[in-house]
Amino acid sequence: MRYPSVTICRRPGFNTDIFPNYGLRRGQSLLNQNVFRNFYFDNFTIKEFLEDTTYDFDDVVNSYAFNGMGMHLAAAEWTLFHTISYGKCFSFTPRETSSTYSISGGWIFSLKHDVIERFVDSYGVSQYGFHVYVHDPNEILTSGLEQDDSFLEYIYIEASEDIRLQLRYQEFLRVNTNENPCIDPGDQPTYSRSRVTLLASLLLMNFSNRETLMANCSCPKSCHVTIYTPSIISRTKLNENQDTRSFIAMHYANNLVTEMKELVGYNVTAFIADIGGSLGFLLGLSVVGFIRVIERIVCSIIKTYYQKKKKPDEEQRSETQSSSSSSTSSKSTKILHTNSFGKRKPLPDNINLYENLQDFESDDFKYYQKTLIAESSNSRY
Repeated sequence: MRYPSVTICRRPGFNTDIFPNYGLRRGQSLLNQNVFRNFYFDNFTIKEFLEDTTYDFDDVVNSYAFNGMGMHLAAAEWTLFHTISYGKCFSFTPRETSSTYSISGGWIFSLKHDVIERFVDSYGVSQYGFHVYVHDPNEILTSGLEQDDSFLEYIYIEASEDIRLQLRYQEFLRVNTNENPCIDPGDQPTYSRSRVTLLASLLLMNFSNRETLMANCSCPKSCHVTIYTPSIISRTKLNENQDTRSFIAMHYANNLVTEMKELVGYNVTAFIADIGGSLGFLLGLSVVGFIRVIERIVCSIIKTYYQKKKKPDEEQRSETQSSSSSSTSSKSTKILHTNSFGKRKPLPDNINLYENLQDFESDDFKYYQKTLIAESSNSRY
């Protein structure tokens, strides 16, 4: 199983006793407005101030282990970063998976504090302890205002406390749509880290308007979301007068993974099926009948189109035939002419007798045949 990254921040995160050396008041919160008005910028930088007033790794972490191996032998790496709210924080990321489903196969941290007495706030929570965040390795902890779209699990451990956590692994796969665009982690596996880097650069250039910049941020989220949900199985208070260390252990009890995949529930096929169902209910048609109706409509449109295209050709052909028949009748009239006594004149020998007589069933042709027979009989006698 793949384990999450763990980020630990000490509370309080700053040693305010050193603040007067930099022009700040002792116990002053860095979240207050104009807190750096009297800061000695001529002598110090902000980086020097953060390094000197926060707690180092050895001041916060006593030891850690992952998958049965401790400290430098563990297949894990850690990084640090500064925040205005929590001071210096440390992120631990595993480099391998674990196949041991018990406390020895997960994370184990031993944290130390320098406070012996327990002081609580108005909510009854100790003011001395550790902020622990469980998150995906691609998610980077930043200021709380910029973590609205992240899936961080937060646990607060008081000083001199022993807590055991059981993890649950959940995966959510989203569909990239125009309404809710997202980035496929297969294409950009470190998209969240690169986005945080770009946002940090933009915020540093105009930090006073960071809330406005974050409100107008339109960076798409990742399509693949992994949530590590810790459940507290035991929480024990230690004797703070004897030991101010805190212990935290988190592991998987089994290899069960909850996977939720988003699918497209309505597409073109479902749309056609809904139309067919509605028509079948209202008109008594099925999908096959609806397709046949569309087929008939298309066939009728094609048939009408070809009929309209064929009609001008037929009209032109009929006009050609009528002009040809009129020319034939005029030539026949010239050939078949009679004298004033009703007797037909003999035709010249050089005239083709069958010229332009295409219709052999016409009256002119029959009369012409009778005339030829009569002339041949008279010539015999």
